[in-house]
Amino acid sequence: MQLQIQDVGSFLRGLLAAGCLLTATPGQAAEGGTLVAWGDAILPPIPTGTRFKAIAAGGAHSLAVTTGGTVVAWGQNYSGEAEVPAGLSNMIAVAAGRAHSLALKADGTVVWFGRAVYDPYPPPVLTNVIAIAAGGGQSLALKRDGSVQGFGFLEDWLGTGPSSAPDELTDLKAIAVASDYGVGLKTNGTVVGWHGGTLGVTNVPTGLSNMIAITPVLALKSDGTVVAWGDNSAGQTNVPVGLSNVTAIASGEAHNLALKADGTVLAWGDNTRGQANVPDGLSNVVAIAAGDLHSMALTKDGALVAWGSNWYLEGTTPASLNGLVAMAFTAVANADGTISPLITGLGSIPVPPGLTGVTALADGTSHWLGLRRDGTVVAWGDNSLGQTNVPGGLSNVVALAAGLGHSLALRGDGTVVAWGDNSLGQSSVPTGLGGVVAIGAGNGGNTGIDKKSVTVGQWEWVEAPNGASPANEFIVYATSPGGADYYVGFARVNEVP
Repeated sequence: MQLQIQDVGSFLRGLLAAGCLLTATPGQAAEGGTLVAWGDAILPPIPTGTRFKAIAAGGAHSLAVTTGGTVVAWGQNYSGEAEVPAGLSNMIAVAAGRAHSLALKADGTVVWFGRAVYDPYPPPVLTNVIAIAAGGGQSLALKRDGSVQGFGFLEDWLGTGPSSAPDELTDLKAIAVASDYGVGLKTNGTVVGWHGGTLGVTNVPTGLSNMIAITPVLALKSDGTVVAWGDNSAGQTNVPVGLSNVTAIASGEAHNLALKADGTVLAWGDNTRGQANVPDGLSNVVAIAAGDLHSMALTKDGALVAWGSNWYLEGTTPASLNGLVAMAFTAVANADGTISPLITGLGSIPVPPGLTGVTALADGTSHWLGLRRDGTVVAWGDNSLGQTNVPGGLSNVVALAAGLGHSLALRGDGTVVAWGDNSLGQSSVPTGLGGVVAIGAGNGGNTGIDKKSVTVGQWEWVEAPNGASPANEFIVYATSPGGADYYVGFARVNEVP
C-alpha cells in the first residue's frame, strides 16, 4: 500500500524519541478524526453516543457492555485480553483479571478470552451462571443454585496451580476474587473466604454479618458503612472517617472506590497513577470498577468515565477520543482547540488554563508545545534549559517538534527556528537551511527534510489490521512508555492504488 501525504509541512513529524505528532493545517478548519490503537494496546473506534450498562477494570485493560448487549474492550492486549471474540451478543456482565476477560450471557453461559496460561487449566463448560469474577489469573462463576465454580490458575507464594472453590460452598449471592484467594457473600449476609479448595485460609475477618456487597478486601454493610482488611501499605484499608450511605464498592491493586447513594464516588489508597483522583464534578454514577492502577465509573445516562494509569490507554474511554484534530504521545487536541491528556500514567499534563485554538501538539521529555490556529506557539512544562521560552515574534509556524530539552518550529516559508538546550548544537539551526517541509527532534539532534527528499520510505508506516480502523487512515508507529510496542492511527492521508 502506498500513502500520499496531503500536507507534509503541516502535520508530519519524524517518529523519534518521544513518540509521534499529527496536526491539522493552521488557519484552516480542523476536520476531526478518531484515534485507534491495536497490537499490545487496543483502542477500538466507538461511535459517539454509544451507551453502556456494565463495566469492569482489569490489570491494564477495561471492559464495558453496551446497552445493545455487545462487549467493548480496550487497553493492554499482551495476551488477547482486549480482543473481544467476534459475534458476542446478549451479554449482561463482564469481569476482568490481570490478563484475561470474562463475559456473561443472558442465557447463563460464559465466554472467556485472554491469557494463554489458561491452557494448562482449561475453563469448564459453564451454565446457569448468574455472576462472574476475575482476579490475577483465576476466575469464579456463581451459579443459580448458590454454588461457585473456580477455574483458571491460582497465584500465590507457593507458585501457581489450578484454581478451585470448596465443594461445601452453598447459598452464595455474590463473589469476589484476588490472585490467590476467593471471597463469597452468603444469602444470610455473612462472608466467607477460601484459598484454593480450602475454606478459611485467608485474612477475611470472621464474624462479618449484615453485608450486602464484597470485594477481595472490602465488605459493604446494610447500613451503608464499609469494612476493610488486608494489606495497608498504601492506606487502602483506611476507610475514610464518616463514610456512609455507600451503595457499591470496588477494589484495585491497592486502592478502593465507594459509590454513595447520591451518585458521587469516593476513593482512597494508592494514588501513584492518579487512580484515587476522582474527577471533579463526577455525579449521577450508577456503577464503579477498579483495575490495578485505574478506575472507571458508569453514569446514569450510560456514559463512561475513566481515570488513573493510561500506559496502555486503559484509563481512556474510546468514545471520548472522537473528533480529534491532532495528537502527540501524551496528549490530544480536540476539535474545539482544547487539549486533553492521553498518557496519564506519566502524571496529569499541566495544560495552561484557558488554552484554546490548538491545532498541533509536540511533547518532549517533560515539556509541551502547542501550535495555535493563527500560527503562533505556546509552550509549557519544564523550562530548566529554556525549552519553553518561545522566541518573541515567532509566527507563521506550520509544524513543531520537541526534544529532550529543546524545541523546534517550522515556518511556512520553509525555515526552522530552535530554542532551548544547545549543549550539542541542537538549537543552532544551520545557516541557510530552507525549503524544509518536516522536522523532528531527538535527545540531542534534529531532523529536517527538504521538499526534494520527502518519501514515505523515510518514515515508518504500518497498515492497520483488517477492521481495526476506518478507510483512508494515516497509520504511524509509536512505542509506549511502558516499553511495549503498539500502533496508533489517525485520519490524515489518502490511499493511493
